[in-house]
Amino acid sequence: MWRDVGHPFELFITPDHAIYMSDAIAGRILKLNTDGRILGAYGERGRGPGRLGDPHQLALDKDGAIFTANVVNWRPQKFRPKQAK
Repeated sequence: MWRDVGHPFELFITPDHAIYMSDAIAGRILKLNTDGRILGAYGERGRGPGRLGDPHQLALDKDGAIFTANVVNWRPQKFRPKQAK
């Protein structure tokens, strides 16, 4: 059990065991290790480009792009991860 890692709605585990989690309440996507330590955070809560409002479903492609269903903005969204904040 992990504590203090947000409000998970979806998890995606990569072949190298990185865990991506859509944190719907905070409007962000977290990258975690298997111990639950946050390695990166992507996106900001809100409306408009680059912002997330209740990200739910989550997927990554082979190049590392992150896809999510953005409920508040009513559109799928794609992120290309940069340096973690």
